[in-house]
Formats: sequence, structure tokens, C-alpha cells
Amino acid sequence: MAHVRYPKYSKVVPGLAGCPYILTDAGEYPEPINFFLQDRWEGLVSFDGRDDLDDAWRIGKHAVAKLADHLANFISWTEFPQAHPWVPKLHWKDVQPHHIRYLYKEHMVAGYWSQEFFASGIVTSLSPASTIKPRVRDNMACWRFMARNKFIAHWDETEVEGRASAELRKSVAALDQLKSTEQTVRKYTTRQNPRTIVLPPIDDLRAVCGELSATPQCLFRLILSRGYRLQEAIENTLLPGELCQRTEYFLKVSKPHFPSRPYILQYDPSDDSMIGVLPPPDSVFGANEPMGKPHVILGKGSKIRRIELLPSLIRNIWRYAATERLERARKSGRSYPNLLLDRLGRPYSVTAFSRALLVACRRASRKAGRKIKVTAHILRHAFACFFLEACIIGKAKDEGLDPHLLTLSQINEFAEGPILIIKEDLGHVFIETTMRYLHLLKTGKLGFQYHRLWNEFLDKEGV
Repeated sequence: MAHVRYPKYSKVVPGLAGCPYILTDAGEYPEPINFFLQDRWEGLVSFDGRDDLDDAWRIGKHAVAKLADHLANFISWTEFPQAHPWVPKLHWKDVQPHHIRYLYKEHMVAGYWSQEFFASGIVTSLSPASTIKPRVRDNMACWRFMARNKFIAHWDETEVEGRASAELRKSVAALDQLKSTEQTVRKYTTRQNPRTIVLPPIDDLRAVCGELSATPQCLFRLILSRGYRLQEAIENTLLPGELCQRTEYFLKVSKPHFPSRPYILQYDPSDDSMIGVLPPPDSVFGANEPMGKPHVILGKGSKIRRIELLPSLIRNIWRYAATERLERARKSGRSYPNLLLDRLGRPYSVTAFSRALLVACRRASRKAGRKIKVTAHILRHAFACFFLEACIIGKAKDEGLDPHLLTLSQINEFAEGPILIIKEDLGHVFIETTMRYLHLLKTGKLGFQYHRLWNEFLDKEGV
């Protein structure tokens, strides 16, 4: 495996102070690759590696770190013999376009080049948009840069398909031998552990929400109340009765199949072509108020998810639609099916919400006199933790128990039902992923009684 290192001083690696660099598994320092990394960091080469730039515009530290990870990942692929059995020792200098565009890409698409596969033998495909496409793009740019500057001898982007298909069959056959033949427990997850995040208290969330304008405030409440991912909440909040042309978010999936032409949206949870459509207002403003209405969405990994929306949340959504959204829709002169519109009357974006949330956090921090950090993903974690905590405390009170004196077995018992609901709401495949929120509560707020007993012991002993 190639490794990414982060020098603190220029004398560690001359010319790369502050910029990550790569070392191969054999300890080799691939100088041309690190030259590309440095030039991209300093803004001296275009993102596709084809041109040099005169106006230096340094990219951010997170962007260059991600770029380094993408390059190191591909170098690790070249060092793995089963990925190219006809050339067990493929040196990075011998890489050709079809290695990146076809073999490396198809191994990620098929799920052979993933950490989960090497941890458990389970074939796990990576995300095309967020993982595969950026890795292929960045590595193609790096090797173009090296070819243009004569660091590598041969690079021909015209020769690819016939040779690549034959090599792909050989590599898949070799990788298939590593595949697990048993029902193996998943060993690896790339999800961020909620225990690494300090959740803000309810008062901080209320303060940040109060600093938002109507559209980001509506989105804020959607995520916090039901645990949507940010992209899911933006793409899957469509109004019934509107003419809809499905976006790339829906059309790129193979199943379910969405019409490619515009059509009228209707609320029908049983119809796949109506995924993302919100319940109509008459379903909650009528005399016979239901307990809740299902909202069927297309989530991460093209998974269809069913989320129950409470009447109070649906009413808030339609109040926004009848006031602020209506005013914004008039500005654009066009009709969009999206619930959330920006100030120009166009569909709201992930970037716009992230920017609005950052500004709201700064304003709330100034008023509070301390730093308040809230992101869309923190809101998702907050939903899971607060939902679980509310259910456990509510069940304890129903049983006549003090919530602060619950034993671990009682916490597990009271959480058994809510944890399944959270799993479905968040769209987790494995219950172990959701159980981390329960562990967080057991070792934190609900497990406070054990810390109290320890403190009482220390006080008694005079320590």
C-alpha cells in the first residue's frame, strides 16, 4: 500500500513544505507524482493535468489531501498483483490509460477494489459520483502531467478498449479467488463514528435555526426531525400537482426507472415514478388527522426508503410552501416542482445550505460568546441521538423509573424498538451501524449514574 505523509518542515522533503507527499510500499519516493501533487497544491497546473497555469491559485488543504489519497489509492492498486495478473509487478512508470480508465475503474464499480472486500471478502461497490469518478479523474490528470513533462516514456490515450477487456477478464478471475464463499459478517465501514462528534445541545440548535432564513430553516428542520441526508432532503422534497422533469440524481439509477420526459407529480407511495413526492396538505389539514404519512425517497446507493412524516412537520412544510416559497417562485418566472427554492426562485442547492448554515453558526456563536458548530451531518447524528434518548426516557417514565438511574440492561430493553426505527429512518444497511448511537448514550448521558457512583466513592475516600 502506498502511504500519504504530511511533512511539517521543508527539510523533511525539500520543496514540499506543508504539502502531503506519497511513498510506495517499497519505500520509493515517486518524484514525478509528488511534483504533480505540489503543482496542483500551488495552482500551477490545471485540474485535468493538460495545461500549466500562469496565475497561481493554491487549492485548500482538504482538497490536496483528498487528491493525495486518490493518487496513493491507485499506486496501491498497481502494487496488488491480483489486479493485473499478467503483469504482477506493474510499476507506476508503466501505467497506461486503460489501466486507469477501465481496469481500475471497473474494479471499483464491481466492488473488488474496496476496503470492505479486503476486510471480509464481500464485494462492495463504491459510489460512482463521490468516489470512482474523482479517483479516475485525478489519476488521469497526474499521468497526463507526467507524460507532458516527459517523466514517463509512453502514454497513448487512443489505445484502450480491446486490450482492456481481455485484461479485465483475467483480473476479475484472479480477484474472484479472494471472494468470500461464506456469509461473512461485515468488517469495514467508512461511516463517521458519532462518538467522534460532539453534539450541540438543543439550545445551540435552536439558536442556529433562529439565524436562518425561511428556506434553509425549513431544510434544517427536515434533517433534524427525520434524519435525512442533505442531498436526499433537497432532491426528494417535490410538490404534488407540479410538472416535473427528473434530475440526474434520479435518472442515473437503473432501478427504479423514471420517465425521461416531464410529467405531473401525484402523491402515491406505491408508485415508484412518484418517489420523492410530499404528502398533500389536505392529508393533515382535514378533520380526520392521521398519525403520519409515509414519504418514499431515493436515498444513498439508490436505495428506496420510507420515512414517516408527522402531521406537525407536514403542516410546517406547507406553510412554508404557501408563503416564502410562493414569493420566491414568482421571481423566477418558471415553475419548479422542488419544495426548496433559493432567493432567485431556483431549486435550492447543497452549497447554498452549507453556506447559510456556516453564516448562522457564526452569528449564533457571537451572540452566545462561544463557538457553536453545526453541519448537516451533525444534524443527522443529533436526530438519531435525541430520538433514541427521548424514547428511552419516555419509556422509563412510563414504567415509573428514574431515567438517570437506569441500568445497562434496562437501557438496552427500552431501546430495542426505537433502534430499529432509527435504522430504517437513517437508511443503514447493518444494525451495528445504528447501535453506535445507543453505545454513545450508554457511555454518556444515560450512563451518568456510574460516573456519579465513582465520584461518591472518591469523595468518601477523600481522594
